[in-house]
Amino acid sequence: MTRNRGSAPSGNWEKTLPKRHHWWPMFHSRMWTGADGCLTTIFIDGTTVRTTPVNTGVKRRHNTIRNSSGQHDADLEIFLSENIDGPVAPILKRLGNESSTRILGDRLLNRKLLAQKKDEIRRLGFRIPSFIECLSLCLEEKKCVARYLASMIVRVPSYKDQLNNKNTVNAFADAAEIDIKSAKIAIDHRHVNILRNHLAEYTEKLCLWQWVVLDADGDHDYLFSDSPAIPVEFNGGDIDVFFPITPRRALLVTRRWKSPLRDAVQLFKAANKNVNYYNRCIVLNAERMVFSRDTPPARFICRHFGQRQLRLAVHVNRNDSSQPGGDFCAPLLQEADASKSL
Repeated sequence: MTRNRGSAPSGNWEKTLPKRHHWWPMFHSRMWTGADGCLTTIFIDGTTVRTTPVNTGVKRRHNTIRNSSGQHDADLEIFLSENIDGPVAPILKRLGNESSTRILGDRLLNRKLLAQKKDEIRRLGFRIPSFIECLSLCLEEKKCVARYLASMIVRVPSYKDQLNNKNTVNAFADAAEIDIKSAKIAIDHRHVNILRNHLAEYTEKLCLWQWVVLDADGDHDYLFSDSPAIPVEFNGGDIDVFFPITPRRALLVTRRWKSPLRDAVQLFKAANKNVNYYNRCIVLNAERMVFSRDTPPARFICRHFGQRQLRLAVHVNRNDSSQPGGDFCAPLLQEADASKSL
């Protein structure tokens, strides 16, 4: 039986840990289902499959950590369930619900500026607003969503693939002067601490930036992928972070715009042109899978699949980037050197 992360854990959760782990929590993938209760996965080879959330975004023992004795440890799965998914589930569901949108009127609109920029706004694929729309989001709720967004950078399969790739394992084994099997267990054992360090750093940065909600205002839906929190460079300038919430609504985290609102996130309407731009970025940064509510635009996806542009990073352990494996495995190699010297 697969546990639905986002609900309260049972009292004997540690004893009944399932072997199938959802890197894309079911409370969220359910927000992407069609009328049949399913969503479509398209793979890098162009094949598609339609599945329920129970069988979507799931991988065997993905969040299982092997302890020093080689036994499976539930700490990471429990940590994600209790500290990330449980708190954010009701908040994200509300943000994804179009009926939660508030209309504030036109008092805060700068009509003179809108008139000057109307051609540019249309060129970029946005609708020109006649009033301000927003979604309520207090600081504590924003922190919960930021932690979930950060978790979707570090919990996806490609993140763990980096820990387990041949170069990382070999570099750790050489530094610690141990065999490859022991190195794999040692890296797995340190996975939780590395993930928590990255998670804290990403969350801190995301909370400092400005947030915008984009609503698809045409007949094109947003897409999701196995690398869903992506960096985007829109119209030149700084890098934003884009994250789809539902097929009709997405979150944009940016440093180049200041919201006039407090305890709320402003909402903008995006035409098909704008939705297509962000979908292209989603597909370009996908690793193996892209998800859609209904029939996916297969030709569009296969044309752009996996041509990764940028990988999100906030220079965690930046002072150790000269170590083999770069920023990502620097703490592993530091521990290996320390253990060797004992």
